[in-house]
Amino acid sequence: MHLATGPPGVPHAAMDPGEVMATGVYFGGSVRLVVGSRYAVVRHGSILRLMGPLDRDPSAVAIECSLDRVIATAIDDRLVVSDSQLNGLAFALGGLAGATAIQLEAALADEPSDSRRAVR
Repeated sequence: MHLATGPPGVPHAAMDPGEVMATGVYFGGSVRLVVGSRYAVVRHGSILRLMGPLDRDPSAVAIECSLDRVIATAIDDRLVVSDSQLNGLAFALGGLAGATAIQLEAALADEPSDSRRAVR
């Protein structure tokens, strides 16, 4: 897991935004995000990013992690994401817009080309 506001020396505007899959409200977890704030769930190739909080800085990278280490689980209408290598990453999103928790669970487990079909 990597907490950042973007790669060093790369301004926000120069970052490739990736594929915005959905937005969700952060409910809690092991990462220090703003509880109750909305974040964008972005897939950039084999990288998962949470961008935001959207009302403060939608271009800020709040979380960045490799999809091969991520386990995404749909629980009712919430998405729980954790690190498969037990490095402490865990967060829950609810109030999803743009995709359901089940669609995001499938999309984050698939190859990038498959995720576009699963979410849309």
